[in-house]
Amino acid sequence: MEYFIYMTNDCNLKCEYCSVLLDCKENNLPIKPTYSNDDLIAFIKQTQMLTGDDEISIYFFGGEPSLEYEDIEKLIDIAKEELSNFSLKFVLHTNGLRLDILPDKILNELPLIMFSINYEKIPHHILNPSYFSTIIDNAFSIKTRRNIPIIARLRTV
Repeated sequence: MEYFIYMTNDCNLKCEYCSVLLDCKENNLPIKPTYSNDDLIAFIKQTQMLTGDDEISIYFFGGEPSLEYEDIEKLIDIAKEELSNFSLKFVLHTNGLRLDILPDKILNELPLIMFSINYEKIPHHILNPSYFSTIIDNAFSIKTRRNIPIIARLRTV
């Protein structure tokens, strides 16, 4: 079973088109989850028992999950302890702008990293000229630390 965990609805880009932030503002939704890690783990366990699935994939999603590296580390630790009876996989889905500070503790748990880049929809006034070079530099930096697959999706229209 796959679980897409919104670590935060906040983002370091603040794109005007973003439905996540727009929904939060319009519906008075919290920026960070209001449930505890223990509640999340209990939900995952219950769901896994009901489905009989022994595989768990946890995708760290957002907003921008890299704003919450400390919380990701905590969730990985708890999941590894509490869900040890399952085959467990973690995936980071990010815009790539903060991969330069990705802790090794998280990097070493990831079988892959996914980038999502929606360039044409991001207002140009909030981008500095180094937007793409920062993402590329961060991808190369990750590759020198660990040879991990990186899947990138670039949307230009």
